[in-house]
Amino acid sequence: MSVPDSHSRSCSLSDVTSSPFAMESPFHTRVGKVVRKISDKIDEYEAAVVDGYTAVGEHLTRTHVRVKDKLNTHEQKMSNRIEHCEAAIVNSYTAVGGHLSHTQERLKDKLNSQERKLSEKAAHLLSKPGVPKMLAPLRDKLSGESLEDGAGSMECFEYYSQEPVTEKSVIDTVGSEASTLSGSSFTEFYTDDKVVNKARIPREKVVVHEFISRGAFGKVYKGTYNGQPVAVKMMSDVDTFMKEIKMAATMSHPNIVQFVGVAWNSREDFCAVLEYMDGGDLRGLMDKYDEEKRQTGFNSEKLKIALQIAHALAYLHSREVPVIHRDLKSKNILLNEALGAKLTDFGVSRERADRAMTADVGTSLWMAPEVMVGNAYDEKADMFSFGVVLSELSMHTLPYSHAKQRSGSNQQLSPLVILHRVATGTLSVEFSEAGPQEMRRLGLSCVSMDPTKRPTAAESMHVLHTVLMQVASLSK
Repeated sequence: MSVPDSHSRSCSLSDVTSSPFAMESPFHTRVGKVVRKISDKIDEYEAAVVDGYTAVGEHLTRTHVRVKDKLNTHEQKMSNRIEHCEAAIVNSYTAVGGHLSHTQERLKDKLNSQERKLSEKAAHLLSKPGVPKMLAPLRDKLSGESLEDGAGSMECFEYYSQEPVTEKSVIDTVGSEASTLSGSSFTEFYTDDKVVNKARIPREKVVVHEFISRGAFGKVYKGTYNGQPVAVKMMSDVDTFMKEIKMAATMSHPNIVQFVGVAWNSREDFCAVLEYMDGGDLRGLMDKYDEEKRQTGFNSEKLKIALQIAHALAYLHSREVPVIHRDLKSKNILLNEALGAKLTDFGVSRERADRAMTADVGTSLWMAPEVMVGNAYDEKADMFSFGVVLSELSMHTLPYSHAKQRSGSNQQLSPLVILHRVATGTLSVEFSEAGPQEMRRLGLSCVSMDPTKRPTAAESMHVLHTVLMQVASLSK
C-alpha cells in the first residue's frame, strides 16, 4: 500500500469515516471507535443533565409544597390564635361587665337598705306622742298608719319628755336622725353580727405606730395590743374589709397569719388586729437573695417555706366549704425572723360555692390562665399561683422576668403581652437547672395550662416533704 500524500493526511475526519475504504484501514477503525465513544459519552452527559434538571425540578416542587404547607399551617395557627385572643377579649369584657353589674346591684341594695332604715327611723319618730296633725300625711306615707282623728290641736301634743312639740322641732329631729343614720346603722349592724361581735376587742387598747405598707384595699401599720406587737390593718372599703375579717376570724392554722380581733369606735377608725410577722414578706427575701447572687434552685430553707405554704393551701382547700385564696403571691407570704412562713391577705378570698366562679380579682402575674380569660375556676387556680411562687423561690426573680422583647435584648415584655402569652400557653415561668429536678417537675406541673393536670395542695405537700428529707439526708 502506498503512503498517503500530504493532501490525504489533511482530509477531514468525516471524509475518512465516510470513505468506503475506511473499514480497511486500522487507523480509520481506531478513529471511528474513538468517535463513537465520544458520541456515547456526550449522550450519557446529556442524559445526566436531563436527569439532573428533572431531579432539581422535582426537589423544587417538593420544597414548594412543603413551604406552602408550612405557610398554611402557620396561617392556621395565627388565625386560631387571633380567634382565641378575640374570645379572651370578649370573655374579659363579659367578666368586667358582670363585675360592674354585680357592683351596681350591691350599691343599689346598699342604697335601698339605707333608704329603708331612714324611712323606718322617720316613721318611728313621727309615731311618738305629740306629733302635729299636719305631719300625719308624711307619717302615713312612711308607716301606712294614720293619726287618730280629733286628737286635738298642735298645742295639745307633747313628747314623753314633756317638751312642747312644734312642726319645726319634729322636722329638725328627723333631719338630725337622718344625718347620723349611716354611722349608727354601721355600729348597730356589725354589733348584731355574731362573728364580728365575738371578735371585737376594745379600740382604746389598740395603739397604732409606724406605717408598714399599702395594699389595694387599705394600709397596714405596726402597732401594739395589750403591749404586744401586732399588725393593724385599716381599710377604706369597710364592706370588703368585713368579708376578710369574717373569713379570717374562722381560721386557725399555724401557717396562716393569726387573727387577733377587730376594733372600732366609729366607721373611720375601724381596724383589724393581726399577728405581727417581723421577717417581712417572701418577695423581699427573694429580692435580697437576687442582689446577693445567692445560689438558685432549692435548698432546705426554701423547701421548708414552700412546704409551709402548701400546708396552708391544703387547710384552705380541705375545709367543709373549700376556700380559694385567689391572690396567692410572694407579697402575701409573710415570714418571721426564723423564716417561718404564713399566708395572709384574705381580702379577695371566697368560699367555693356549687356554681363556678369567674374572674374579678387577683394579681396578674400570679393569675391562672382560666382566671385571666374569665372561665370558671376552682382550687386549682391557687395551685397555678403556687407554681409561680415556686419559680420565685427557684430563680429569686419576679415571674416572667426572663421574657424579653427579642433575643439578645434586655427590654422586658409589656405586662399585656405577658398576660396574653400566659393565657395562650406560649409563655411560662422558669425554674433553675440547679435542682433538685423533682422541684422543677413539681413547679411545671403546677403551672400546667390544664387545671386537671395540676397537683392538689396535699399532693404537693407529699412531694415537698419527700424532697426535703432527701436534701436533709445529703447535707448530713
